[in-house]
Parts: sequence; structure tokens; C-alpha cells
Amino acid sequence: MTKDQLLPLVVYFNDSKAVDTFFDGFLFLGIRGPSGGSYETGTANDKDWSWLLDRLLGSGNQVKNLQDAAEEASKLLGREVILKVIIVIPLADPNLNLSQRTTKVKSYVDEVVARFYSLNFKNLRLEGFYWMSETAPEGDRELIRESCKYVHEKGFKMYWIPYFTAQGYENWKELGFDYVMLQPNFAFYDLTVQRFKEVDERIRKYNLTVEMELPMYTNNPNLRDWRQSFVIYLNASLFYKWNKLSPTSYYYANAFYQIYSNERLYYDLLYKYVKGNLTFNDISK
Repeated sequence: MTKDQLLPLVVYFNDSKAVDTFFDGFLFLGIRGPSGGSYETGTANDKDWSWLLDRLLGSGNQVKNLQDAAEEASKLLGREVILKVIIVIPLADPNLNLSQRTTKVKSYVDEVVARFYSLNFKNLRLEGFYWMSETAPEGDRELIRESCKYVHEKGFKMYWIPYFTAQGYENWKELGFDYVMLQPNFAFYDLTVQRFKEVDERIRKYNLTVEMELPMYTNNPNLRDWRQSFVIYLNASLFYKWNKLSPTSYYYANAFYQIYSNERLYYDLLYKYVKGNLTFNDISK
């Protein structure tokens, strides 16, 4: 994403006038590397890992673009805007042994930290790391524990966003995560709004928070379009008081610039939700 695409997520614009801050943190992740290997399943190779680092904190300028957006936001609002940054940790190849996998993760974390601080970002704070694999099978759990422990030793937090039927999230504290946001997955499968009740039960039982899934598409055959899905998520969140939970993650935020450009009604609803000011009256239409 460019600086201009990030700016309306850093600043809320009302009729092209900058009036307030918007999101307070940004998660940078990747799904596939140039080889086609997956950062989520562990098939990304060493070159893919290096490419990801360069994409985020090298010549790809992804994190720098956020710094530039934060600087612009500070000028527009007349006050310093400071943003949290969370960086992905890919899943290390399951074919390696535990020691090799752990070493790979530690080296990657060291490189992220070194690169981030070498760039002297004035408006960004490295908040922590995100575990890219959305499930935690038995074979990965010791790696997760070691990775979380190392990130904590470095002074950072560990974030995770498992899907609804993922393994291991009920044991998230024992694994070492600081924050776990559960995916409802309502937008992606043949589900009814009953799913939100089930999500709420798990959130309360396991002390989780939630991911708001707000892409500009839907794969749920019960829904008319993404706009209906968008409103249903907001409505369910107010109903179950998920708007009181923190932190909350937002998928698929890369589309929010397009919503800002072409669907301002939904951009305005999203801003109100993020700021804790959304009401049922706002979405009743």
C-alpha cells in the first residue's frame, strides 16, 4: 500500500477534511512469497523470507510508507500521530527439526528489530509480532512457545488471529500469546447469523477478542453482497458488545482505501465503530 492509500486509515476524512485519527495500529503480513511458497503453512523458502523482509523493511518501503502517512497525518491534524506496528512471523518449514525452526524464527525476529530501529521511524513504534499460521497443531506448539518466549525477551507482544475451527486457541495463554482475536468466518462460508452467537460464547469462555472481517467480497451464499455482510458484522458486534473488546483486528484492511474512495457511507460507519461511537441507529438503514 502507498502512503496515499494508508493516509485515510491513519486519518479520518470528512468531506476531504482531516478531522481525527483513525486506526491506531497496523499489522504487516504476507501470505505467499515469489516462489509460490506459503508463509502460513511453512512452504515459503529462505529467499521468500528474505524477500518479505525487504518488502516490508527494505526497498519495498511498506513500513516506510506508513511512516510517511503518519508524518502527513501529524501535519494535517496539527498534533503528533504515533502508530503501533506489528510484523508477521512466517511459519518455519515443518520438515526442519525444532532447533532449526526455532533458530530460523529467532534470526528473523532479530533482523526485523534491527532493520526497524535502523530506519529511525519518528512516528512508528514496534509493538510486537504476529504468528502467521492461523492454527496451532501439536507439531507446532513447542515452536510457538519458544517463539513467544523469545519475542517477550526482546520486549515485544505476540498476536494471533486463528480461524473459528482452528486447533489450540483455547490454550492460547499456555502457548504464550498476549492477544488472540478469533475469526467468525461468517463472510466466507455457508453460515447463518447463529455463527456470531457461537463466536461470542467462545470469546467469553476463553477470554478472546475478535477480528472484524470486512472485505469487499463475500463467499457466503446467504448474503446479497459485501455491503450486507459489512453491516451484519457491525450489527452483531454491537449486539454482543464486541466493540468494547481490545484489541480488535480488521480484515481485509487493504480494501478500506477503496471503500474510502468509492463507498464513503461504509467508511463513515467503520470510523464510528473503531472510535466506539457507532449505534444501532447508524446502521438501521
